[in-house]
Amino acid sequence: MTHPREYYVARIQDFRLKMDLVSREVYRLSWARVLVFLLFLVLFIFFANDRNGLAMVVSIAVFPLVFGTLVNRFNRKSELRETYRNLMEMSEEELLRLDYQLKTLDDGSEYITREHPYSYDLDLFGKHSLFQLLNRTQTPDGRQMIVSWMLAPASKDEILIRQEAVSELQGKMDWVHQFLSAGRSATATVENTGRLKSWLLDKSESGASHLFTVLSYIMPSLLVAALVAVVFFGVSIYILFPFLAVNGIILARIQEKMRAVSEQTEGNVKLLRSYEKMITCLIREDFTSDRLQQLCKPFGMKSVQAIKSLRNLLDILDGRSNMFYGIFDLAFLLDVHLLNRIRKWKSENEHDLSTWFENIAELEVLSSMGAHAYLFPGHTIPEISADWQLNATGVGHPLINPNECVINDFTMQGEGTVVIVTGSNMSGKSTFLRTVGINMILGLMGSVVCAERMLIPVSQVFTGMRSEDDLASHISSFYAELRRIRALLEKIQTSELPVLFMLDEILKGTNTQDRHRGSEGLVKQLSMMPAFGFISTHDLEIGRLGEQDKKIQNYSFNSSIKGDEIIFDYKISPGICHSFNASKLMEKMGIHLAD
Repeated sequence: MTHPREYYVARIQDFRLKMDLVSREVYRLSWARVLVFLLFLVLFIFFANDRNGLAMVVSIAVFPLVFGTLVNRFNRKSELRETYRNLMEMSEEELLRLDYQLKTLDDGSEYITREHPYSYDLDLFGKHSLFQLLNRTQTPDGRQMIVSWMLAPASKDEILIRQEAVSELQGKMDWVHQFLSAGRSATATVENTGRLKSWLLDKSESGASHLFTVLSYIMPSLLVAALVAVVFFGVSIYILFPFLAVNGIILARIQEKMRAVSEQTEGNVKLLRSYEKMITCLIREDFTSDRLQQLCKPFGMKSVQAIKSLRNLLDILDGRSNMFYGIFDLAFLLDVHLLNRIRKWKSENEHDLSTWFENIAELEVLSSMGAHAYLFPGHTIPEISADWQLNATGVGHPLINPNECVINDFTMQGEGTVVIVTGSNMSGKSTFLRTVGINMILGLMGSVVCAERMLIPVSQVFTGMRSEDDLASHISSFYAELRRIRALLEKIQTSELPVLFMLDEILKGTNTQDRHRGSEGLVKQLSMMPAFGFISTHDLEIGRLGEQDKKIQNYSFNSSIKGDEIIFDYKISPGICHSFNASKLMEKMGIHLAD
């Protein structure tokens, strides 16, 4: 199999070459349009001066055909150039992910919250986050869905179904990027798409009244007849005014409906164009996995035509402020026809569009996970355990470059198991907890994990690692940590799933005696609850609880001192830590220790 780096480098070179070739065609076509237009003006003026009526008529008839053909070709080539540019940019972004250069990618920072059970501690969002590494969705709905998958575990059956889809998409990278790039021009916001969905579900909305609909055919016909009478029979131009006045009254009466539709559908034209291209891409591919077949089932050329029709209607709706539209609207009651066409479209497709949006969003998320799996072929699909069992072989942190990442093996099982992780400062305790946690989130989404092999239980992850002062709320870091622990105990009591907890350096904000008593009590309390997990600490006495209770296990990270250097291997070992380096670290910082 071609290495991902070679694959994407080749794609970038290929699409850059194709984009350059198409750009030259676009340049030539743009000049051809100008030349044809100038040629038409010259010929028309020449024929007019020569009083050659037949030639004038022919030039007027031929020019729109030639110019229209050039415009259509120009638009097609411009769109093809955009497609190549999107594909090239997506390949460049994959190389950034491969090199862990994530700062220019969307970080989803608006989803950062300290109240969530684990997202803040595990760096799901923000700078150098899992969201940047994993997310390749293009539409607002796709972006929302991948966030929701990251923030809540799926059921075992759902995970297995997603894994099958991800495995298939991992082998279809050309299609995945074609599909995702088709949505890259989507510029609508979550707010815009939300209003569009609300409009689709609004049953109270109606089109123009039956009377206005009838008049929309009668009044323009009468107006045209009156205009003919003015031009050819010398009738006074004032005969047009009553017809225009009636049309103006009709348009004024439906303006509120037009404004309401416009406000609820505004900003979605490019989004619909993206959906149109994504569905076109979708219906050209065959899938074998059950979930992908299920997601593709509602789509066909009918759905493409329906979205194209709605896009054209909304495009006209957005262009109503144009002066020429206003003139023709007053003469031919275009708003009445537009409102009725929109109502007809909505009645025929209102239920389908919501399904299409949701299915496309899920396909984007699955495609993102498939692309992630392809980018990191050393990562693996985890097995899902049916009991309280968590095993990992060669597990590493997916956000740490493999050249720097140290992998570990680990096993824990049994309800009420509490793993006490002791270790010296900077030895890797916190990173290990985050490694297990973030891989659990990936696995519970249905994605691959950064491990050679991993067996995970379907569980509710809960972390307590970054308790900080909140000056605005007058909350100290110690009190914030106590609140976090209380939230954990409440989650264990209310969660329908087993809770996998990860607590880092517990009760560090109080004195040694209270910290020891509190930590010992918490460990014993957790060992008797329907939960299991990790607690890291510097307190070696807490580790000795394992001598009294088999549910309490000890693991540690150790370091060694050679001369003035502290050597870390970042490898987890059974048992209590036997090496500490705080004194050496303080000496290196210039602190004179008391005798």
